[in-house]
Amino acid sequence: MEALGSRIDSATQIKDWQTAARAAWLLVRADDGAGRLTWVNADGEPIWTAAVEAGSGRLGHAARLLRLAGREDLAEPLLRRALMLGQPAADAGWESDTIARLDPPTVEIRAETWHLPLDPINLPVIEGDPVATNDLIGNVVLLDFWASWCGPCREELPQMQAFHEENAARGLVTFAVNVGESRGVAVSAAGSLGLQLPLVEYTAELKEAFSVERLPTVILIDRAGKIRGRWELFKDGTEELIFWAAEKMLELENADGEEIAQRLVGGETLEVRWMREFQGAVDSVLPVSRPGHGTRVAVGHGRTLLVLDPDGKTEKKLKGDLTSGRLVPSLADDDGNYSLLSYRLGGTRISRFDLPDAGAGAWDAPAPLFDVSWIDPTNPAAGAILGTLDGLVRVDGEGQPVDSADIGLVRGLSRHSGPSGGAPGWAVLTGKTEARSWQTFSDDLAALSTRELEHAPWRLEGQGAAGGYGLLSDTVKAVTVGRFFDPRREHVAVAGGGQLVLLEADSGNEVFRARWDGIQTLSAGDMDGDGLDELFVGWGKRIAVLGRPDHSN
Repeated sequence: MEALGSRIDSATQIKDWQTAARAAWLLVRADDGAGRLTWVNADGEPIWTAAVEAGSGRLGHAARLLRLAGREDLAEPLLRRALMLGQPAADAGWESDTIARLDPPTVEIRAETWHLPLDPINLPVIEGDPVATNDLIGNVVLLDFWASWCGPCREELPQMQAFHEENAARGLVTFAVNVGESRGVAVSAAGSLGLQLPLVEYTAELKEAFSVERLPTVILIDRAGKIRGRWELFKDGTEELIFWAAEKMLELENADGEEIAQRLVGGETLEVRWMREFQGAVDSVLPVSRPGHGTRVAVGHGRTLLVLDPDGKTEKKLKGDLTSGRLVPSLADDDGNYSLLSYRLGGTRISRFDLPDAGAGAWDAPAPLFDVSWIDPTNPAAGAILGTLDGLVRVDGEGQPVDSADIGLVRGLSRHSGPSGGAPGWAVLTGKTEARSWQTFSDDLAALSTRELEHAPWRLEGQGAAGGYGLLSDTVKAVTVGRFFDPRREHVAVAGGGQLVLLEADSGNEVFRARWDGIQTLSAGDMDGDGLDELFVGWGKRIAVLGRPDHSN
């Protein structure tokens, strides 16, 4: 292939398009340069391979040369495939009308950012009937907490009333919630200010819901009954911020969220269940099944570990001297207890969390880490296997080394039972240079077999129930396996180069593709107990949970 590349370069310099095109055609027939996922069996033998993303851009370059040589019959199919794999249209060097004709049609994947829903409560109106917050769904609501002795409250309340009067017809409902004073004092103070807003008493129910400790406090609730803003102890400009935020909510009367990706038309469909945004970049997102206790979602970002409930609400937040990165879960016991290991690629520290009680500890690895797995996910006390720069290390439940195998860089490891079952062990991808080896080991790290691979995958990731393993090229960022569309059939989800692709695990046939930039982590788990897995996608500071649209049918 090196010779073909040189021939293309030489012919291009002298504008010999026929020679350049022939060489380019032969080159893409041999290797199209796409970022690929190769699915292998327990012996490391390929079952299928699938193109995930455009990779080096070789397809688009070949299409351009073929066109210059007058072979549009060959050029256009290559360009269509290059565009489908995500090669930017600007890189193709074709006219916009041709790009528009060949670029696959797409539909938007849209989502609303998750916000804390307000639990149903009653607002005790002082001079009127109680108002249930559930009856306010469809309106934008402002709750203004105040007292007669609060100078800033007396200054901002008339402005709040004026804003309400301007926007009531658009669906704005505003309440003045008096805190800590008698009904008579509240009514008298409101009268002196000329307020016409409904006055509400700050009861124990409201205190539990909002925990107002400083005045004034204003809370903004959107049309779906979710809390979208909270402001306390006003300073210059606070009122303008509140009114701006409320205006944005009023404008969202018929909004259906924002576009986060584009799905190619055809094939299966996934829709967003919910989406959350965090303060730092998401390192890992992982559903943890707790039979009888509900599934939870662990999210690592920065030096923070969050545990979310199935609806996306934060249940637990751990911060401090911890390593947030890739998460490795144990299986939950009968009481719903489970453990997580967290580590960063190339780091030497592993954080351990025992949940839900939030016990935490740390292990130090003897060499930079590239993969970690529990030896027995049902028994965290049995310890873990570490894949490092220097080889495999078996550690006990306290993180202390027990055995090791000095085999050089471990590019990934996974549980292995052999092609026909038998004693459990480990499948390991090794190799620092272009040479790669598929090796198997017993639980005590005795070598069982070695197979030299014909290609040089970057990493080993993912294992399906049927025993398949994923070998990734360096541009493919994440892979997971789940039953997303049929409880009887596994699919492999893989992301890289701005593409999210779902493939049939037994054949590699593509059933779903979306253009989705920046995906760093994927995982799968059944959040709602319907027998189908949801797909968890982490990119930037966000995570989204996707599922089949008719999952409840």
